[in-house]
Amino acid sequence: MQHHKVPICAHCRTAAVPAAVAPYPPGSQVSFGVVWRCTTCAWTRLDIGMVGPLVPSAETCLNCGAPTGSTVEAACAACGWRTSGAESLGAAAHLQDAPEAAEGGFYNRAFHYANQALLADRACIDAWRFKAALLLKVGLPRVRERMLAAALAGGAPPGLRADLGEGAVEEEVPAKVRRPWWKFW
Repeated sequence: MQHHKVPICAHCRTAAVPAAVAPYPPGSQVSFGVVWRCTTCAWTRLDIGMVGPLVPSAETCLNCGAPTGSTVEAACAACGWRTSGAESLGAAAHLQDAPEAAEGGFYNRAFHYANQALLADRACIDAWRFKAALLLKVGLPRVRERMLAAALAGGAPPGLRADLGEGAVEEEVPAKVRRPWWKFW
């Protein structure tokens, strides 16, 4: 189920495709950039996304991780993101659209789905593993390691310990992801 709008080229009105993703700005541990490229004229656009909280809670923004108070219903004062009804759906319902969002280049939405799933069910190992894989995909292996450690410290399923095992952070990241963002053009 597509909930996302593919960027349209400002010049030739062709739908763009995701060309690359990497931490943005370079070295960032909280945000990433997705470069969209027109397949007709090579026009590019950079969209910035946030990872969100390492371990989501009702008191943190699911987009930027900033404290929001006692409810997810209020808009975040830091980024303006508004989440509502996250608790009403189960983790599986939130995760249902996450892979499609990520495959389509909508990583920010995929992180949001994962964070909503974890807010709905902190014991959902599939949500933790999806978010861990997503962190690798956007070029943030060290953030992945910190997220898994924080999740385990916060009561996540012990089965995640294997994901944090020796060498887990050293997994090969494709060269396309490793390139600095300024080399995408």
